[in-house]
Amino acid sequence: MDKADFYIGIGKNAKWIGSLLKYGDPVSIVMPRFLLSKNPVEYEELFTELLEEVCYSVKPEDEWPHLWQDSQMTDYSYHLFNGKVWCSMMGGQLFDPLVIIGGEDLIAAEKYAPIIKVEYPFMIAPFINDINLNETYCGVFK
Repeated sequence: MDKADFYIGIGKNAKWIGSLLKYGDPVSIVMPRFLLSKNPVEYEELFTELLEEVCYSVKPEDEWPHLWQDSQMTDYSYHLFNGKVWCSMMGGQLFDPLVIIGGEDLIAAEKYAPIIKVEYPFMIAPFINDINLNETYCGVFK
């Protein structure tokens, strides 16, 4: 089950707008229209629609969903910056998720991506005792 975190911007000042606790790889995302976004308002609006549709999503008001403190250990992170959505696997090289959805491999998806060090804002990891895993996330952790 691939988890994914979503941001507006990249780096330590990026804005976290939510997470998917499963189905976060580019090919598995339902309602992927937000991946075509070029501006932050549209990106956040379309991603919020996805958050409302699926029971395995986490909104910012639900707080950071992981036991780790940034997205370095999350399977995928998506970032809208410079008018395009880019993706990273566990903090690695950025790639174009639309190329993967189109059936190409990771080498092709990395070809035109900016080569930058992917950094993340520091998030407060919850204590496991504070999460009711069975009710809150519709069985994602079962």
